[in-house]
Amino acid sequence: MKDWDFAIKNIVKDDLRSSFATRANRAQMLSQFGQQLRELGYKLNHPRGLKQKHILALIEQWKKEEKPAATIKNRISNLRWLVSQKTVNREKIIPPKNAELGIENRVYLKNDEQKAFQILPGHLEAIKDEALKASLLLQKEFGLRREEALKIRPWSADKGEHLHLQASWCKGGRERNIPIRTAAQRQALDMAKKIAESIGGRHGSLIPKELSYKEHMKHYEKQTLAAGIHGHGIRHQYAQQRYKELTELDCPKAGGLTWKELTTEQQKIVRVARLAIASELGHGREIIANNYLGK
Repeated sequence: MKDWDFAIKNIVKDDLRSSFATRANRAQMLSQFGQQLRELGYKLNHPRGLKQKHILALIEQWKKEEKPAATIKNRISNLRWLVSQKTVNREKIIPPKNAELGIENRVYLKNDEQKAFQILPGHLEAIKDEALKASLLLQKEFGLRREEALKIRPWSADKGEHLHLQASWCKGGRERNIPIRTAAQRQALDMAKKIAESIGGRHGSLIPKELSYKEHMKHYEKQTLAAGIHGHGIRHQYAQQRYKELTELDCPKAGGLTWKELTTEQQKIVRVARLAIASELGHGREIIANNYLGK
């Protein structure tokens, strides 16, 4: 077991493109897979020994544990990453399509399941921590994830016409750019820059020096809960607002026309808008936008 963990640690350590947090989470997950395989009767000292039967055994075990399809897909994604590394080189053991592994398709939210949350002045007034308030405004104006809004270094991110998010701040280590289009966005970014500079200079983030990221996240969760703010719902609101800006239509989740109800010309406009929104939110596929916008 120690051999497996040692191998995983070294393989993950060599992935310099991913953030520290991503590498740490991946190493922990892949080590757990080794432990699970051992419990299932397989003794592997190195990931090079992985075969398709091991992957299928893990999937079967996760199904027995009633893990959600999204969780299983996330785990398979990490296994795909592992077997694609040069020191493992076992890509062929995992089919490219999850359906071939017997994993059901992801279930997206229905059009009538609305999660959008609009931050009002009263919500912000309830937040006494100015750094947290700045992070929330960045979430509102740019559709950032919580982690991104806390880790961002505003002075580095401000590129004039767009906001550049570095890989180490983003989920999955995927950097991206978000256009700066409105006065409200500029105001939120300038406020964040001012506060970040007061905390740690122009190279600093919005996390106080005396707190770790995890400690500050707990502080964020406590403050937003007390203020009645639903963090992820802010991204939904951003996506729906952008949809209206780009298409001049309400999205299906906001009571607008569904895809089938749109004209051919409207569908062309909507497809471009959905791709843009998915990109701004940090998702690689248009279909993920269904969660935020409906279909």
